[in-house]
Amino acid sequence: MRSIAVPQRLALPLYVQNLVFVGPALHPDQMALAARHGVADRIATFQKVPHRELRVLYARATALLFPSLQEGFGWPLIEAQACGCPVITSDLAPMNEIGGPGACYVDPHDPEGIARAIEQAAARFEQMRALGLDNVRHYSTARMTSSYVAAYRGVLMSRRPVGEGQN
Repeated sequence: MRSIAVPQRLALPLYVQNLVFVGPALHPDQMALAARHGVADRIATFQKVPHRELRVLYARATALLFPSLQEGFGWPLIEAQACGCPVITSDLAPMNEIGGPGACYVDPHDPEGIARAIEQAAARFEQMRALGLDNVRHYSTARMTSSYVAAYRGVLMSRRPVGEGQN
């Protein structure tokens, strides 16, 4: 939470009026931390958001701030970019692999650095949107399917029939 509250206090007031959290409700300790940093009144949380509404949230967001410490694949990055939302995320795998050149990468342990990165990225949000939309083309269903087919063909072509090559 500190990775979100400190940047909100230091940098985001220049660019954003509210922080929107989608997912589990914030723990009381997290809300207390936000209150100590003077940003609790700017936080909105939403649970169990339908996909259609999530797309609206991404599309209307100034940016996705995703300082994750670990992630299975990084779907929130792709979802945000597909909606034209600039992405600011951790410079850790897989985020720094999935976000492509359009994402801004930060140290998730450095809230002040995140605030600086937000300020610097704000001037590039339009470019980040365009690069993000280009990046999501790598994750289309058609491309994924074609990659699976190519992988399966490669495995099948490399297999030799039983007994072949034996004398």
